[in-house]
Amino acid sequence: MLFMEGILKQNMPVWDKCIATFFVQDMKDGKLPIKYFKEYMIQDSIYLKNYARVYGKAIYYAEPLREIQLYYSILNFVTDTESAIRLNYLRQFGMTDDDIEFIDPLPENQNYIDFLFETAECGNGCEILMALLPCMLSYSYMFRKLAEEPESRRSRYWDFIQDCADDRYVYLE
Repeated sequence: MLFMEGILKQNMPVWDKCIATFFVQDMKDGKLPIKYFKEYMIQDSIYLKNYARVYGKAIYYAEPLREIQLYYSILNFVTDTESAIRLNYLRQFGMTDDDIEFIDPLPENQNYIDFLFETAECGNGCEILMALLPCMLSYSYMFRKLAEEPESRRSRYWDFIQDCADDRYVYLE
């Protein structure tokens, strides 16, 4: 656990800079225009579909049952639990996951997706997991920080902030 704690501590300054961006601060304050949040939800949906596919590759390459079960439990979280709030927002925007299938990822999103698939092609479970975990761990850290700030509870995005701050994201303090 010391290794992981060290990795997390090294990344906290980067995640703090992410928290300080206008996008995240405006989300926290409820000032983020809906059109930008909608674009974020669309891109997140595209990302999460591919994130799940990479976990599928990890399951395929895994040898011990215990490792398969680990990847499966995370995949289940991504496809079921994490999707509820996102799907609710898509419904509010008059969209479904099927609509997302015809939307191209933005270049930044595509670059990260490509990185994940390139890592997954190596077939090394540890490398795949290390490529995938920063997403979940960074969200846990950042949204827990946001949820601690009283103004975030008045944000129109509070349900999203609260969901991402949930213990299910397995953030280690």
